Amino acid sequence: MAKSQCGSARARKAGLKVGPSIAGKRLRQYSKRVSGGAEVYLAAVGEYLALELMDVAKSAKAPKTKTLNQQSLFQGVSKDDELAAFFGGTIGALAVPAIHYKLLPKKSKKAEKAAAVVACDA
Repeated sequence: MAKSQCGSARARKAGLKVGPSIAGKRLRQYSKRVSGGAEVYLAAVGEYLALELMDVAKSAKAPKTKTLNQQSLFQGVSKDDELAAFFGGTIGALAVPAIHYKLLPKKSKKAEKAAAVVACDA
């Protein structure tokens, strides 16, 4: 008896690695009726975008490293004009760590006085 390949016929016919049913689940969050062609198209676009991101990250990584990291992805997107325009400045620079002021250690009285003296001298 042959193995059943349920749900992979559309991906196989379209030559995709990602199943269109995953894209269909996301599309159904916005509309009750979704055609099969829309699912395949969205899966193809997502797969192309992922491959393009991996390609620019691979070209931006250091030559001796074997793994891709967040920094190489950011550098690759910032170097590619089309992807930089697509992401619109959301990716392209390393994230600056923002720590809420309440989480920072409290300054001692000495440090506050020294800061006040420096501010008065200026």
